[in-house]
Amino acid sequence: ADAAAVAPGDSAPEPSILTELVDVDVTVAFNDAALAACCEHFGLSELGTFRLDAMRMDPSSPDVTRPRSSQDITDFVKRSSLTVNGPSRRTSAMLIAGSNVSSYHQGPAALGSMISFDLTRPLASQGIMWTDILVMQYSPPEKDEEDDGGVNIWDEPPSSPDNVTYEENKDGEMVITAATLNKLVLELTNEEKVDTNFLSTFLLTYQSFTTSDIFLNKLIQRYKVPDPSSGATQGDFDVSIMPIRMRVCNVIRKWVEVSYEDLGDELISRIVELANSMALEKQCESLSKIIQNALRKVRNRRQGFGQFHAKPPPALVPRNLYDENFTVLDIDEEEFVRQISIVDFDHFRSIKPAELLNQAWAKSKLQYRARNVLKMISWFNHLSKLVAALILRTESLKMRVKCVQKLINVAKFARQYNNFGAVMGIISGFNNAAILRLKLTRAQLPKKASETLQELEEMMSSEGSYRGYRACLSSANPPLIPYMGVHLSDLTFIEDGNPDKLGGLINFEKRRLVCKVITQLQSYQQNAYNLEAVPRIIQVLTKSVKETDDQLYQLSLEREPRGMTKPSKK
Repeated sequence: ADAAAVAPGDSAPEPSILTELVDVDVTVAFNDAALAACCEHFGLSELGTFRLDAMRMDPSSPDVTRPRSSQDITDFVKRSSLTVNGPSRRTSAMLIAGSNVSSYHQGPAALGSMISFDLTRPLASQGIMWTDILVMQYSPPEKDEEDDGGVNIWDEPPSSPDNVTYEENKDGEMVITAATLNKLVLELTNEEKVDTNFLSTFLLTYQSFTTSDIFLNKLIQRYKVPDPSSGATQGDFDVSIMPIRMRVCNVIRKWVEVSYEDLGDELISRIVELANSMALEKQCESLSKIIQNALRKVRNRRQGFGQFHAKPPPALVPRNLYDENFTVLDIDEEEFVRQISIVDFDHFRSIKPAELLNQAWAKSKLQYRARNVLKMISWFNHLSKLVAALILRTESLKMRVKCVQKLINVAKFARQYNNFGAVMGIISGFNNAAILRLKLTRAQLPKKASETLQELEEMMSSEGSYRGYRACLSSANPPLIPYMGVHLSDLTFIEDGNPDKLGGLINFEKRRLVCKVITQLQSYQQNAYNLEAVPRIIQVLTKSVKETDDQLYQLSLEREPRGMTKPSKK
């Protein structure tokens, strides 16, 4: 299929259209490969809202030939009355940073019937043909209103309750609880003391109250110490200026080390420009090298995940792996867990601190920030639905009981591999309304299997704020995968229970609470599973479940009709 990008226009009757022709592979999920390819071709950021429209000409039309140029597409789009707002002759789907929202329109130039795209699945499997035209509308992410910190950092008034508040912590130290952005940056670059905890908290959470550009502006302001006041000697100035500049450089170094992938080319260019300007002053050459070495280090570093000295355990590959009738139930229970752990951990380790701020995963305007969190949520839902579908696709009661036993064993292995997300995903599948009503199936389960399931359910119970899960998590040795639902709830509780500002000042104590949760999750991201990926098994396990919730419930009624008290004689 061909793709063209459409940029939102103002109130003009025709949108502006980028007339570049791009071939799109519709045999793979659009948001896995084609989205990135289109963004690269059209120079768009993936952090935004995308609307994908499939357009098919009427077979009876004399213009039914496949477009051969970008101008052909432009002309066709205009003939089809494409508008950014309002109905058009197309079938469409909207993608918000990995979270799919589908919609559809019907008209003379649309597909033959109303369909809804799932951009996490190949478009070819949803009726898109190679001759169809895909038109992509792009809207950049909305920018938040940010406080620029007010005055220049050197003009910040002396400390008072109007710009900074303190309280004594459990160690008897006075710590900042709320402050202006200027005061926070002054504390960050304090030349008299180094507070590593304050630095870590700030770097993990600053995007919840300012932007990277504004933060860099403040650091540059802090670096440019004003000329000495009258009466101060140049020697006094040199003694006081270098410690401040050294602190600024060390903050930038740490910032680059922990957040390089998130800073963006423009911001990195500004940091390089700052380092180059430092090198022009002989006494600051060493400071320039601090930043340049940090940049060189992060550019050359390789991800340590998946690189081990020891060989992974041999994969338990079934003999019929490449048979046409190979299914999920042919996979060994332990290998099932190994392969989903590879997929699950890949999602988990990709989550950046900024994705966990301001409940971005739950707010449509901020979801572009939380792409990997949304992927992990989507994977959890997929696993849960897969469990229910596997059980309900099994017609005979005897085989259905064996299927449930197998899945309980999978959950047991998931616990052994410390994949708490998978344990909860499988339990969630068992608690699907379509599965809970299968009383005959449950009654046939062996006692040991029932007891195992009960133990796992007790471990993941929400009782006592998931007391059992938290105890198991704290005693587990990495690698492990947490159940993200608990930790996202913790963050939500912190966000909802603590205001962003106190008396107009940034509530930094709230950021300490958020940092504690994020730091815990980061510690789990450091140790990957030493496992051998089996692409064929992963392909089967990640294949979308076609049945809807209503269809699954209908299958449940077919397997065990209402009022059924004895197994069928069939």
